[in-house]
Parts: sequence; C-alpha cells; structure tokens
Amino acid sequence: MKTNIYLFIIALMIGATSCNNGSSSGDLNTSVDSLMNESANANNAKLSEEVIDQIIETFPSPLELTSILSTSGAEFNSDYLNSSDNMDRFESSAQKAFNLGVYGADLGYTNFFEKPTQALGILSAVRDLSNDLKVGQFFDFGTMKRLAENKNNLDSLMYISTRGFQEMDDYLTSNGRGEISLLMLYGGWLEGLYLASESCRNTPEVSQELIDQIGEQKIVVDNLLLLIEAYKNSPSITPISQDLESLKSIYDKVTISFTYAEPTRKVVNGMLVLEDNSRSEIKVEPAVLVEIMKTVSLIRNKKVMLS
Repeated sequence: MKTNIYLFIIALMIGATSCNNGSSSGDLNTSVDSLMNESANANNAKLSEEVIDQIIETFPSPLELTSILSTSGAEFNSDYLNSSDNMDRFESSAQKAFNLGVYGADLGYTNFFEKPTQALGILSAVRDLSNDLKVGQFFDFGTMKRLAENKNNLDSLMYISTRGFQEMDDYLTSNGRGEISLLMLYGGWLEGLYLASESCRNTPEVSQELIDQIGEQKIVVDNLLLLIEAYKNSPSITPISQDLESLKSIYDKVTISFTYAEPTRKVVNGMLVLEDNSRSEIKVEPAVLVEIMKTVSLIRNKKVMLS
C-alpha cells in the first residue's frame, strides 16, 4: 500500500503540473505534506475516471488495515466490532454501503485473531447487506460459512472475502454505481482505522509499527478528499467530506517524509530484480495520536449509529 500511495502522489503531481525539472543524483528528501498540498491545488478541475481509479487502487482493502493488529501485541476485543444488532437501523443504500465496508473490516479483524464464532455473525451481516445492495453474487456464502466454522480455514476465508470485495468494487464502479463503492470503501477504511486506534488506546506497550500505520493514514485522508470531489454534489457524500475535514485538521500535525534512494539490483532465484531502498519516516506526537483516536472513535460510532 505504502509504495503505491507514494508513487501515485508523485505521478499525479508530475502529470498535473507538466513540469520537467531535472533532479540531481543522490538522496532526495521530499515532504509528503508539500506533495499533497501541491497536488490538491493542481487538481481543482474535475477528476478523470482514470485518476479516480488510480486513487482507489492506493487504498487498503477492508481487511488490510487489520492485518497488523494480530502481530502488534494488541489483544482481540469483541466490543470493537460493529454489532449485527445494528442491522435493522440501516435503511438507505448509503447506510448499507458504508456498513458493508465496516463489516468487511470486522471480518478481517476476526480472521486475523482466529475467532470463528464472531466471524460467522459478521458474515451474516455481510450477506444481508450485499444482497440488499444487489451485489451478493460476488460472495459464495455457503463456502464462506463452512470456512468460518473452523479457525484452521480462516486464511482461505480471508482470501475469498478479499477477492469478493475487490470484484464487487470493480462491478460497482464499472456500472455507474461509484458512489456506493466509495461509501463502502470509506466504511472499510474508517473501521480499520478505528480498530487500529482502539487497539492502540488499550494496549500497554504499543508497537511503533502500529503507531506508524495510524499516522500513515494521513495520506489516505488526503486522497479521499481528492476522490470525493467527483461526488461533491451528492447528499450522501457531504457527511464524508465533513468527517475528513475534521480528521485532516488533526492529521496536518503528522509529518511524513519520504527519502528516495537508488534501487539496488540483485539476483533472486536466477532473475534480476530491483530492491527498493527508499524510506519513509512518520512522526506522530503522543498528543496528536490521542486526538486522532478520539476523533476516529466519535466519527465511527456516529456512523454505525452507536451514539
């Protein structure tokens, strides 16, 4: 995810500004803050479908953000999950799409912590919401249910789930239902960030990797703000813009620096490959981390109608 996001930001800037400034050899230290500001200014015009697709491709899947939690020292907590009891509250397509993304992230969370009982309940919510949105054909729920009943099969369940969400997103965007896809994407991302931040809040010794992952979402916030420009006149998208502006005001205090280094050529299994030597540094002050966790919790709980 990280490499794709950086490459996209740089490519977007180059294409939008049409500059051809030469660069000297050696390390190049570039602030992602600066890149995003210039990129946003250069893209006030309507985004093309190609650019929208490129932005979407940089986002983590509903399962990806939760993958680090099982190895970060965080413990599973079922209280973090979006209760299936909330299902009756979701009336509009927008609410259903958002919460389908939320349950997708929750499914990943239960998968990584090998909790088949909770996974079955979430799978039922995913089935009902996807059927309501007429995209249930991308999930083989019979097979997924059998896999969820045994924790030894959760890797296979995760693979099938991820593939189903990807195929569903492709279908929605190619059939003029990009708004539904965006809401689902936003729900999955926000829930993944919520699970990460709540785990961070309640873990005695938080891993730096987890903190960095939370800080790295600054890039996603900026990319989401670019993406919603294509749907800025939609009543269902307006609340997302308000959420993201609240998060952006906090994430502006996070610093992400990207240091470019020439790749190294090496032979792996008889093939010549390039090893990426570029590095990124993410700085999140403790007080800023607390702000992020508080704001994410407030936004997420409101969205799933828990508060």
